[in-house]
Amino acid sequence: GDALVFSGNVGLRYVTTRDLRVFAGAYVIFDLNVGCGSNFSSDQYNVQLQYSLDHGATWTAVSTLCSPWPSCAASATIDQTSYRAGLFRNWRRVVVPLPSKTVSNQTRFRWYQSSYSSDYTWAIDNVYIGAACPNLCNGHGRCRSTANRTALMCKCDAGYAGVDCRPVAPLASQLVESFESEASLAKNWISYEGGAIGTNCGAVASGNSLYFTKAGPRVAETKDLDMSRATFVSFFIRMGLTSSGSLCPFPSQSSENVALQYSTNAGAQWTNVNFIPYSSYRSSPGSITWAIPAGAQTASTRFRWYQASNSGQNRDGWAIDNVFIGGNPPFATSLSETFVPDIHSAQWVDYLNSRVTSYCGRSNALLFDSSRGAGGLRLIASQPLDVAANNSFVQFTLDVGCGKASETVSLQYTSGIPGSGSITAFVRDACAYGS
Repeated sequence: GDALVFSGNVGLRYVTTRDLRVFAGAYVIFDLNVGCGSNFSSDQYNVQLQYSLDHGATWTAVSTLCSPWPSCAASATIDQTSYRAGLFRNWRRVVVPLPSKTVSNQTRFRWYQSSYSSDYTWAIDNVYIGAACPNLCNGHGRCRSTANRTALMCKCDAGYAGVDCRPVAPLASQLVESFESEASLAKNWISYEGGAIGTNCGAVASGNSLYFTKAGPRVAETKDLDMSRATFVSFFIRMGLTSSGSLCPFPSQSSENVALQYSTNAGAQWTNVNFIPYSSYRSSPGSITWAIPAGAQTASTRFRWYQASNSGQNRDGWAIDNVFIGGNPPFATSLSETFVPDIHSAQWVDYLNSRVTSYCGRSNALLFDSSRGAGGLRLIASQPLDVAANNSFVQFTLDVGCGKASETVSLQYTSGIPGSGSITAFVRDACAYGS
C-alpha cells in the first residue's frame, strides 16, 4: 500500500499529529524506511521522533541514549528515537514505549528531519499511538481496534498468527556463523550497522571476522530464532588491535563497552545478557560463553551485539567471530567422527583454522595449520554431550608435528550449562613423577 514519503529539496520535512491524550503505558508504533536501500551515513540526516506538551512551541526527543552507558542500562535498553539510514534501509517496524515525561492531556508527536540532501528520502507507514496490544503482537503484527472499538487486537504479519502473533512454523533453533561470506550474513542477520567482514581487527577466531570501526551506531542483529530449548550463546571477540596507529584502535572508556542483548518482540525492547568491558580481550582475542536467560527462551527471540557510543571512524574498534547460539537438550550421549568425507559440522560448535586432508600417512584427518592464514586460535569443540554414565570415555588418534618438535595440544572439558557456574578444565590434570 501507500506510505507517507519525504523527498526532494522543498524545505522542512516533518509530519505532526494533533494533540493527544497520552496515558501511562502507551506506545508509538510505526513502520519506517530511511534511504530506501541507499548507504547514507551522516548523523545529521537522521529522522527523529519528538514530542511537545505546549502545542508545538518546543520539541524534545521522545528517548535519548542513556548516560553514562552502560550503568544506566543495567537490565534493559530503550533505543534512542533518532533513526539512522543504516538500520532502516529496508522497512522495519519501530515500537517505542512512551516515557512518563510524555504523559499529558495535550501531547503531540512529530517525525522530523532537520537537514538532508536532495537525494535523501524516507517514509513512514502504519502509525499507531495508544495502549499496547496483547504482548505487543510479539513485534510481528500491527495493533488495531476491534470492529466495535471496545478492545485492541493484532493484525499479524505473514508467517505469524494467533492473538499475539506467534510463529506459524517453528523458526531455526540454532545459529552458526563464521563471517566468511556475505551470503551467510543474509541468511542469519537482519542488519549489521557500522561493521564489515574482513581482518581489520586482526585474527579473532580464524579467517574473517565481523569488525566494527565505522562512525555512528555499531550493532549486529540476528534474525528471530526458536530459543525455547536453547541453553547458551558462544562467540569469539577482540576489543581492538592496538592503542593507536591502526585501523582498529582499542576502545578507551566504559561508554564503549559492548553489550549482548536479546529481544522477544522483534526488537521493540532489548534486555541485557551481559557486557564485554572495553579493557578486556585486547592483547589477544578470547572466547565467551553465556547461558541464555530464562526470559530469552521463547519461540521467537533475537540477539544483538551493541556498542552504544564510539569516537568515530577507525576509533574504538572491536570484532566478533564464530558465533554459536543454541545447545538444545536432550543432548546426544555419544559422538563419532571419522572426517570422511569431511567434518560433520552438526556435531561441533567450533573447529578453527583446520581442514580435512591427508597428514603424516593418514587420510581424512583434521589438520590444524597456517594454511588458512597466520594467527587465530586452533581448536575443535564438540556440541554438548550427556556423559552422565560412569563408563563414558574419549578415544581419538593424534599426531602432533609429524615427527617434528611442536607445541602441546590439550584436551579440556566444560561441565554444566556454559556460562552458568560451569568450569573449563583439563580432562586429567598432570601428576608429579612417582605419585
